[in-house]
Amino acid sequence: MRTLTAHERPVVSSAFTSDGALLATASMDHTVRLWDFTDPRGVREAGTITGHTAAVTKVVFSPGERTLATSGWDRTIRLWDVADPRAPRELTRVVTATDKPGSLALSPDGDVLVSVGADHTVHLWNVADPVRPEELAAFKVDAGSVHAVAFSPDGRSLATTGLDRTVRLWDISTPRRPHELTVLSGHTGPVLSAWFTPDGRTLATAGFDRVVRLWDLPCPVLTGHDSAVYTVAFSPDGRFLATGSYDGTVRLWDVTDPRRPRRLALSTVHTAAINSVAFSPDNRVLATASLDRTARLWDLTDPQRLHELAVVNAHTEAVQSVAFSPDGTALATGSADHSLRLWDVTNTRQPRQLAVLTQDTDHDNVESVAFSPDGRTLAAGTTGRVVRLWDLTDRSHPAELPSLKGHTDSIKSVAFSPDGHTVATGSGDHTVRLWNLLDRRRGEEIARFTEHTETVHAVAFSSDGGTLATAGADNTARLWDLRTPAAPTELAVLSGHPTRLYAVAFRPGDRALATGGEDRTTRLWDTDTERAASWVCEHLPALTPDQWGEHFPGVDFRSPCPHPGS
Repeated sequence: MRTLTAHERPVVSSAFTSDGALLATASMDHTVRLWDFTDPRGVREAGTITGHTAAVTKVVFSPGERTLATSGWDRTIRLWDVADPRAPRELTRVVTATDKPGSLALSPDGDVLVSVGADHTVHLWNVADPVRPEELAAFKVDAGSVHAVAFSPDGRSLATTGLDRTVRLWDISTPRRPHELTVLSGHTGPVLSAWFTPDGRTLATAGFDRVVRLWDLPCPVLTGHDSAVYTVAFSPDGRFLATGSYDGTVRLWDVTDPRRPRRLALSTVHTAAINSVAFSPDNRVLATASLDRTARLWDLTDPQRLHELAVVNAHTEAVQSVAFSPDGTALATGSADHSLRLWDVTNTRQPRQLAVLTQDTDHDNVESVAFSPDGRTLAAGTTGRVVRLWDLTDRSHPAELPSLKGHTDSIKSVAFSPDGHTVATGSGDHTVRLWNLLDRRRGEEIARFTEHTETVHAVAFSSDGGTLATAGADNTARLWDLRTPAAPTELAVLSGHPTRLYAVAFRPGDRALATGGEDRTTRLWDTDTERAASWVCEHLPALTPDQWGEHFPGVDFRSPCPHPGS
């Protein structure tokens, strides 16, 4: 159609406005040229930017198309008003600390500018007022240098590509506190470019290895908490997910479609960390436990807004755990004041204490509580290295049963299998243990997992009881096949979180899994391998024999998608 030849030296960057009417080109000749593409067959030069005193290496338009950002080897990043391309006007310039600033990206709303310096430091700038830019944050990638940056369509995530052959995703929902979400490895050479698809579900990357890779982003990542996510729970109908954080907030999410989670309510009423969340069996009430020594009940009639029903404030120290009985009429609260209390919540606005199962004089803090599926047994994991059990046939006069003994450190989490025959426990001794409770008076250890290398903070059974999920401070969640409980086998290691995990929960009715961790995120995983394989075969090109040979050398080719048309 046309060759544009006005530049006197190589052209190294170009960008169109979103309507395609204006093109900016940056050159080693120190200039940026603006081209009118209103008529693509009659393209003409509309204006020239001549402020830079060295090569201009990157240009990017704001979404509003009135502002152009440029970076140059003169150590400056500049913002230009190009509303009239014939007379571009410099709005501001930022003198960088290093030579040759490189890649630039503007957030979808145009308020945040990201730049990469020659020292491979990533800088985030507030350019909502382009005349007065403000630096929000700066960070480096420990494992290697950064070459390019790209925003996700919602502006909450940033991709950086590296000369270390990796692509990294960052949570920048709070731009002053960016943090790493995950690392994508697969390129065999430096990665030069990244671009998100408009729906944000796929990332395209290009590199020196002559390959363009398309990434189905590892799993939906729920962001927004300002500190570690300590607890997660699905509603019994699977529609909602509640997350609680050390930042003292509780968030409610719509996970009807786990691949497209949606933010709902936020509560900031608690004044300290949230240690535990639990839904009532009828999906109408959420219970929360906090370091502020209270447990609270919330009305979920309007999921867009959590309405407080009642405050349970009988504990004198942090409330560590809450759990509803299967019939929804009782609530158990366990605390660092050594007490485990049972409440009648038939009237959720006026909880009534039924019993105190342990006393303040007991030396064991209660870390985790769980009801058996039939509601007849209550289990409590304690700092005293034992699981204490109670018979709740008469809730006003619970009878203590023999404890489960064997752990050598605090028991952080306890869960019953759906049939009530097995209890799983996770401990500070780095182990997960399974206990046979067919005879409640003779509970015995039947299996022990030692693959975690740090404290196991959470355990959860799948709805069918065939899989156990565990989450640990070794930065992993693990899945275990329990079809033979006395001889469990490890199915998978989920390693998307870059830091320790504190929470794990299965979605009722399927194998979707939620994990929460120190990285301030909650992640949703599809652990149904057949469903995941079907999705891959449906959406991605079939693996060719050459690709098979690259990844599985020496193994005879076998199409992973043998179905017709795949």
